[in-house]
Amino acid sequence: MARKEYDKHDHILQRISADCNLYIAYLGEKKHDDPTLVTASHHDMLSTILGSKEEALASITYSYKHGFSGFAAMLTEEQAEHLAELPEVISITPNQKHELMTTRSWDFLGLNYKTPSELLRRSNYGEDIIIGIIDTGSCSKEVLNGTSINGKVVLCIEVTFGPLRNFVKDIYADVIRGGASGLIFALYTTDILLTTEGCQGIACVLVDIDIGFQVATYIGSESLPIVKIEPANSIIGNQVLAPKVAIFSSRGPSIKYPTVLKPDIAAPGVNILAAKEDGYVFDSGTSMAAPHVAGVVALLKALHPRWSHAALKSAIVTSASTEDEYGMPMLAEALPRKVADPFDYGGGNINPNRAADPGLVYDIDPRDYNKFFACKIKKYDICNITTLPAYHLNLPSISIPELRHPIKVQRTVTNVGNVDEVYQSAIHSPLGVKIDVEPPTLVFNVTKKVNTFKVSMAPLWKVQGDYSFGSLTWYNEHHAVRIPIAVRITIRDFYADVA
Repeated sequence: MARKEYDKHDHILQRISADCNLYIAYLGEKKHDDPTLVTASHHDMLSTILGSKEEALASITYSYKHGFSGFAAMLTEEQAEHLAELPEVISITPNQKHELMTTRSWDFLGLNYKTPSELLRRSNYGEDIIIGIIDTGSCSKEVLNGTSINGKVVLCIEVTFGPLRNFVKDIYADVIRGGASGLIFALYTTDILLTTEGCQGIACVLVDIDIGFQVATYIGSESLPIVKIEPANSIIGNQVLAPKVAIFSSRGPSIKYPTVLKPDIAAPGVNILAAKEDGYVFDSGTSMAAPHVAGVVALLKALHPRWSHAALKSAIVTSASTEDEYGMPMLAEALPRKVADPFDYGGGNINPNRAADPGLVYDIDPRDYNKFFACKIKKYDICNITTLPAYHLNLPSISIPELRHPIKVQRTVTNVGNVDEVYQSAIHSPLGVKIDVEPPTLVFNVTKKVNTFKVSMAPLWKVQGDYSFGSLTWYNEHHAVRIPIAVRITIRDFYADVA
């Protein structure tokens, strides 16, 4: 570029920086499949507004050319108004600076943005990976009406265990209609931040059921009990026992396909700050956990762009953790709480950084699914029962719903770590089941990247039992590749404990 052209370019940039602000133009659906043609159309549109190609190139800062058509450009207010009048333009929006709003789930997963982990750095924060998600995903009225609660603080104790959202709203309404000045609602701890908006101005507090009974004892021991409600305190970090499986979390086994172990993985899904309509709310559910997993998959796909869907899933499942931060078995919310098992969390709690380097993956050719699922799509999926049992599919798990006689299943693993690796097997047999692996050692080198092994399972007794759980781990000094195993010993075709 000649000196005169440099001077002209600098003059354009100085004028833009002095008089302009950043605007985002949204043009809707792309008119071209070629991204270069989409960008060229943006330059042409700006040229009609700014008067020259040079002005357009200097003004535009970003071109949206993949999912939709649009661009960001430095414009004066008058230029932005002229651009908005063009028929191709759907909207013009001034650029806004948004502060990052999120909960602590990213820190919990070891994906802090300010101090990026190796996974974030190596995957370039998942840049150029687009995520598409299909997410599949007390006090009764009679009691309150018969009690004078006007001006009093009411204590309600809910002794059942389960979804309470609608029930709590009804309680709020009944307490308010009765003229109460406050409500103490006691329930089994679920770690869910139930909203108190329904209280409409009266004092409301949610407490654990143990606290509720302490309050009830105090009320019965005092002739004039006094209520004092103080602001709640938040306890975070290592003082909180986590992770654990929430009460509402989807649980196995799969009724329709018991030969496929479900769920696959557990992820943060309780009290997540989520966008809703025109604001943000704290919400809980599998719909909150799904975006966390999708984000991790995006990072892994950016890091390993040639991995299949099955390989990505395998990396996540086999690297998951089944223990809390203190090395204790993960718990699951129930009544009472119990030690979680694969029907609660699948492979375990997702561990993104370990999934980035899983060592081995259980890969699947998409055509293999046809060997196991020959279904006709009707009101209910009807599958051909003559197909092979799905526990023969190369999944990173094994589920045997009817173990009556010794059986063998085959699995194949692909080495995605160092070229020369040796893995030893470690078996944790489900209660009442004898498991053997052949061969017990896998050797990988430059010419052998894939190994196949067989898992033999035999019942140790004849009984109409329930599921028991175990695992198979391939390990060396660098990796531990673990898959969950669920087995039910049966002697009859019915499974219920009672007729």
